[in-house]
Amino acid sequence: MKPPVPVLILLLCFLTGVLVGARQWVPLLVVILAPLVWRAREKCRRNHPRDNQPP
Repeated sequence: MKPPVPVLILLLCFLTGVLVGARQWVPLLVVILAPLVWRAREKCRRNHPRDNQPP
């Protein structure tokens, strides 16, 4: 049974962070997480209509 791809990516990033050093790993984490957060926010915005729309 294979683990899901995101788990493998996170594990790889963690190992890379340990090897390279946490100080240089933080920007990498931000670069990886930013698009995921952005996509999740866009999906939320699409699924829920805005509250300030007129009835």
